[in-house]
Amino acid sequence: TATTSIASTTTTFSNNTVTNLPDWTRTVSSIRITNAGTIRDLDLRLNITHTYTGDLRISLRGPDGTTVVLVNRRGG
Repeated sequence: TATTSIASTTTTFSNNTVTNLPDWTRTVSSIRITNAGTIRDLDLRLNITHTYTGDLRISLRGPDGTTVVLVNRRGG
């Protein structure tokens, strides 16, 4: 879920599609932001179930290709 605020208006965009996370594969889930403009603040919420959280590497990629690693094989 991505939430944006413009002036005092808050807009929420989300992708509620259930996506499987099988072992040893890459899975992509996207949120399409339909408003034009610059996002200055982004709050991201993930709901993930996986057999071994230490397997997971989770990244957030912006439309310009900038990638931020959120989780890199943490957990057990």
